[in-house]
Amino acid sequence: MVKLEQGKHNKKLNKDKKQLAFCSLRSLILANNFLPVNWALYFKERLVAISRLAKVIFLILIIGIFLTFLKFSENHSNQLQANCEKIEKIARNKVAVGHLDSWVYEHVIDKGYHFVSGMHGRISGSKGEDYVDIKPLPKEKITEIEINYFRLSVDKIDGDFTANITNTNVGQIDFGRGRDQVIILKNGAQLKSYRGHDESSGHLLKINDSLFAYCADAKFEI
Repeated sequence: MVKLEQGKHNKKLNKDKKQLAFCSLRSLILANNFLPVNWALYFKERLVAISRLAKVIFLILIIGIFLTFLKFSENHSNQLQANCEKIEKIARNKVAVGHLDSWVYEHVIDKGYHFVSGMHGRISGSKGEDYVDIKPLPKEKITEIEINYFRLSVDKIDGDFTANITNTNVGQIDFGRGRDQVIILKNGAQLKSYRGHDESSGHLLKINDSLFAYCADAKFEI
């Protein structure tokens, strides 16, 4: 009787083991089937997170570029305004203007040139078929115009290109600091506009009837 019951118990235990083994195998199969899905969901979450992070980084980059551009624009605008103040200061400096005026009479007027012009610290005069470098240039310490930025243009009243520049026909002398100018009028010449600008434009500043300052890229603060 005891052996019979023990045999039934063993059969039941073996059956349970078989069911447990089957369940374990089924769980393993299911786990193997769901593994790619789990990995896909994991990578999807990571990609979403990376995408969000990329958007944040891109937004920060755009804001940084915009702020840098604003700062550059502000600095550039301030520099242009400073150039206006610089050329006005030179034009109002009687010593500087006097030195420039004297230099022209000493090196250009009545020296046989029919055309004189130059920039970047190199001024040339035309005598017949030849071009001659005019030296020395005005003294930088007096004019406050850096030699590398120095420009010069001399116009005659009659506009005759072949006529020599003389004390009686010189009309306008432009001393440049880069694109900005100190303009001296001679022999009653009138300056109504300069490079398309007049006094109302804010680019042209009248110091007196024969002296003007011109600021190319900003306006004078009046």
